[in-house]
Amino acid sequence: MVLPKMLFFYPNYLFMNPDDFIELGYVSKAHGMKGELKAVFAVQDLSDFIDIPVFHLSKKGQGIQAYVIEDWKVQTEKQSVIKLEGIDSKPEAEALVGMTILFPEEELPELEEGHFYYFEVIGFQVVDTVLGPLGKIMDFADGAIHDIMIMEFKGHEVLITVADHIVGLADFEKEELSVTLPEGLLEIYMGTDEEE
Repeated sequence: MVLPKMLFFYPNYLFMNPDDFIELGYVSKAHGMKGELKAVFAVQDLSDFIDIPVFHLSKKGQGIQAYVIEDWKVQTEKQSVIKLEGIDSKPEAEALVGMTILFPEEELPELEEGHFYYFEVIGFQVVDTVLGPLGKIMDFADGAIHDIMIMEFKGHEVLITVADHIVGLADFEKEELSVTLPEGLLEIYMGTDEEE
């Protein structure tokens, strides 16, 4: 395997605390022959991050590596083609596949009131505008078009599409997230339990 050329943007990169970072996405595959990477992101708005100069990459059990971004081409709401300085061949790019893309939490762009980053609302109470309090947010996952919010409700996992007409604003004081669920969604997951 050809090892990529790491850029020591921070001399102490191996000693960065992973708890000080959030996950933006991951490197999904090499793109072309000149060291470009295809990256998949789990953020609501990529434009908040498009001007950052450095990517921090990490693989489980390894240190955090910092790479200067040479070029960033947004393809869809979730996918981009990235060129990192010093990664100039397909084998070097392939060595980075599977790595997690991290971002320093303290440098996160400030959001409008009620808007949120996914990691901030894990454990929040989901409150439907019609049904009232439901369950707790367990996690978020990538979806084909929209991201998916995973809610625990009466012992069941309920998957909720993260779309503007469904997921509303967060109340950080009450630790609640407002939603307007499609009619019948809960019944799909509850099955006969709901009828009983």
